[in-house]
Amino acid sequence: MNLNNLHKLLDCYEENLNLIYNSEHDELFKWRAIKHFQETWKKEENRDLSFSQRFNLAKKESSVLIDNSRISPSNGIVKLAEVAEKEVEHLFFDVLLADDGGNIEKRQNNMDAFLEKTDNLLTKHYPQFWKYKQDRHAASCYLSFFKPEENYIYRYTEVERFAQYIEFGLDIGSGASFRLDAYYKMCDEVIAALEEHPTLKEKQKKLIEPDEHYDDKAWHLFVFNLIWCASTYNFYRGMTHKPKKESIKDFTIAKMREKEIAELEEKRVELVSSIELLESKADSFKEISLLGIQVTDKSTDTMGTIISQDVNRIKVKYPTCEKSYFINKKFSARPYFEDDSEIVELFTEYDEIKEQIKRLKSELARLKS
Repeated sequence: MNLNNLHKLLDCYEENLNLIYNSEHDELFKWRAIKHFQETWKKEENRDLSFSQRFNLAKKESSVLIDNSRISPSNGIVKLAEVAEKEVEHLFFDVLLADDGGNIEKRQNNMDAFLEKTDNLLTKHYPQFWKYKQDRHAASCYLSFFKPEENYIYRYTEVERFAQYIEFGLDIGSGASFRLDAYYKMCDEVIAALEEHPTLKEKQKKLIEPDEHYDDKAWHLFVFNLIWCASTYNFYRGMTHKPKKESIKDFTIAKMREKEIAELEEKRVELVSSIELLESKADSFKEISLLGIQVTDKSTDTMGTIISQDVNRIKVKYPTCEKSYFINKKFSARPYFEDDSEIVELFTEYDEIKEQIKRLKSELARLKS
């Protein structure tokens, strides 16, 4: 992702706050619209109204966010609810707003089902009123009206352009290829970048009047407004970006590399852990003392005494000489103990552990290189 371009857009937003929020452009209407919707919907006096009446009152300040001179999805909901109230309520609360446990893939499935079934209702009741057709933008607005801290408003044209300029790297798509999870991921990354703009956040907060505006604590509405304003007020002027295919390719390669590095790190941690465990086990053999133990040199049937020991390497003093040995079953030229098989098995295991440690350390060295 091109973080440089993203931060430039955030800087541009801050520089143009007066333009964005002046009386002529008044982009703060979005914060008023959501506050109005939520307060109106939740008012006790409105609970006994029909869905169409209640929804129509609640969306009063926000219809311009969804509708325009060509299409009118929000009015379509009102009209549908007038003739099929139970069906429309069901589509809102049991389909679009159904609990998805935070799973964005399920949320998109719910959105798709909502759009498909409202289309069916429109075909049945208003087959010639194409202006009432619902779309992803409208559905995303409804989600944000009811659950603004969990959702982001979406509009294809502005979002696609924004994603291209920040070289997002994931294809958000459209139509059948649309990916809500990719869009939400992009928005989350914008919020992460916003943390580096404390003065912008402070200025934005000062513009929000608690009695008048929705308190956008999650900054989700702000993100959509940034995306909207970047196109509307041409914040992209003079800015360049990679072609979309190149951005996606670079992102894919970077993700593959991140995965490779993560797998290598996981392997490194596993190797280090195994080495440490084996070294701890090997250290336990150092506690076994053979000093002063008598052994027999079977080639001469001579008794001797162990006078020094380095784990499984011993020195034996015989009446006429001193000899050094490794205690391991693969070495036949060694003295014999009273409990020979037990001791030999024990120190053979020690050698095998040391070999394992050597092999794992060699593997770890290759991994690091």
